[in-house]
Amino acid sequence: MVLPNRDQSQVPDEKLTQYLLALNHPVGHSKAVFFRGVGYDESNIEKLRDGLLAIAKNEDAQEEISTEYGMKYVIHGSLNAPSGRTVSVTTVWIVEKGQTSPRFVTAYPADDEEES
Repeated sequence: MVLPNRDQSQVPDEKLTQYLLALNHPVGHSKAVFFRGVGYDESNIEKLRDGLLAIAKNEDAQEEISTEYGMKYVIHGSLNAPSGRTVSVTTVWIVEKGQTSPRFVTAYPADDEEES
């Protein structure tokens, strides 16, 4: 299934800097270790954002989950990381009730991705 309105997908800056790359975040810490380990940091958040948006726009959703806030979509894809590695990630997007644009929720290494 295709993410609805995927060309309107949004990745807020704070979701990257204060969560996905934040080593001191209680939930995002392990994700930050992974993403920083493959070369992402504050100096290249545009590359990370562009990669996440490419997954939303080009890959099919594997799962659709109804929540009290709206519909979540789970999408697997690959990122060409600054380290030169191509890493498999799982991304989650939400289309909140009353909204039409998908918003980035989280990303983490895919089950088959070895963390280095």
